[in-house]
Amino acid sequence: SLSCAITAAAASPAGCAGASTARATYAWIADVYVLERERGRGLGVWLIETVLGHPDLQGLRQIVLATRDAHGLYERFGFVREGEWTMALRTDVAELYGSPAEKLTE
Repeated sequence: SLSCAITAAAASPAGCAGASTARATYAWIADVYVLERERGRGLGVWLIETVLGHPDLQGLRQIVLATRDAHGLYERFGFVREGEWTMALRTDVAELYGSPAEKLTE
């Protein structure tokens, strides 16, 4: 489990995000939220950049999330809509592990 939090002036909360993964093939990003008074300053972008850049989320085949209203934010990072609320960021298995043909020539 991974948690990120943003604090504003006087250490008051401004936003948060979390991710769950077993660090094998899959992660679920959840609870991404920026307080309304803090919006419009790029904090949501920063949260997603921070979560996606975390070492525990590197080399995964799939990262998924659900959003009601922030599809555009996630599309900037390569997420694709899969339903009304669900989005996924997938990495081709060959990109992660190489193709079987490459393995035969090693």
